Amino acid sequence: MRYSFIAVAIAATAVLSACSTSQETSYEGSETATTTSTFTEQAAPAISPAEELRERVAEGDLREAARQLDLSVVAMDRDTMWDFYTQRCKAEVGGREEWDLVVDFVFAAVDGINEEPQPIDWIASVDGTSGQVITVDANSNGPYYSLEPRPWTFIDGKWQYDNC
Repeated sequence: MRYSFIAVAIAATAVLSACSTSQETSYEGSETATTTSTFTEQAAPAISPAEELRERVAEGDLREAARQLDLSVVAMDRDTMWDFYTQRCKAEVGGREEWDLVVDFVFAAVDGINEEPQPIDWIASVDGTSGQVITVDANSNGPYYSLEPRPWTFIDGKWQYDNC
C-alpha cells in the first residue's frame, strides 16, 4: 500500500508539473487566479560566425592531416608517418628505430591478407585542440580500425596523431 501511495504521488506531481497553464479555484468554485508555468530549455550557447569559421577550418585542416597520414601508410612512407606522431607517442614507442621495427612487424603481418587500406574519405570533429577522425575505406576487407575514431591533438600549429 505504501508503494502505491508513492507511485500515485509521483504520477500526480509529474502531471501537475507538466501542465503549462493551471487554474486555481476557491472552495466555492469561483476562479481566483490563473498561473502560467513555462519550461525554458537551455539552448546551447550560440557561437559567433568567426568561431564557426575557425571550427570549420580546423576540421578541414584535421581532415587533410589525416588524409596525408593515411596515404603515407598506403605508400609505406615512414618519414611522413613518423612526422605526424606526437612527441608523447614517439617517446612511448622509444624512438624512431623502435618505431620502424613496429612498422615492419605490422606491414609484414598484413601483407597478402587483402587488408590494404584504400581510404576515400575522412570524417573529422574538433573540440578546441583535440580532434577525432574516422576514415572511410573503399576496401571492405580493409583495416577494422579505420572506422574507429582516432585521436589527434593540435600542437605547435599543426595536427598531430596522438594514438599510442
